[in-house]
Amino acid sequence: MSAEPHARELLARYIAGFENSDTAALEKALRTDAAIELVGTRTWFFSRATCLRYLAHVIGSPGDRLMTPTLANGQPAAAAYHRDGDGTHHALGVAVLTATSTGVARITVFAGGPGLVAKFGLPPTHPGRGQ
Repeated sequence: MSAEPHARELLARYIAGFENSDTAALEKALRTDAAIELVGTRTWFFSRATCLRYLAHVIGSPGDRLMTPTLANGQPAAAAYHRDGDGTHHALGVAVLTATSTGVARITVFAGGPGLVAKFGLPPTHPGRGQ
C-alpha cells in the first residue's frame, strides 16, 4: 500500500480503534472539524464530538469488526467486516479517509458489502487475525 506515512498511521489508528472498540483512539485520530458521510443515504455528521457519538453507537464490542487496509483513489481506506452470530466476519463496505497533517478530516463510508470489497481484491469474509 502506498500512501504517505502519516496517512498510513492515521489509518492504522482508525482500524485499531474500530477493532478494539476504542473510541478514545478514534478521538485521537479525528480532527475537531471531522465529518462522516454514509454515501447513498442522508446520514452525515460534522464535528469530532458528533462523529464520536455516532461511532460509539455503531462500534460494537472488541472483535465485532475487523478491517483490512487498502487504498481508494490514492486515499487510505479500510474494508470493514462485521462478525455475525456464528463468529464469521462478513464484508460491510469500505471507509475512505481524508487524512491531513492534523488528523482525519473526513470518513466517507460506502456500504457495498461483498461486491464492493471484491473490487479491491478482498474476500467476502475476513479470515480473522492470526489465521
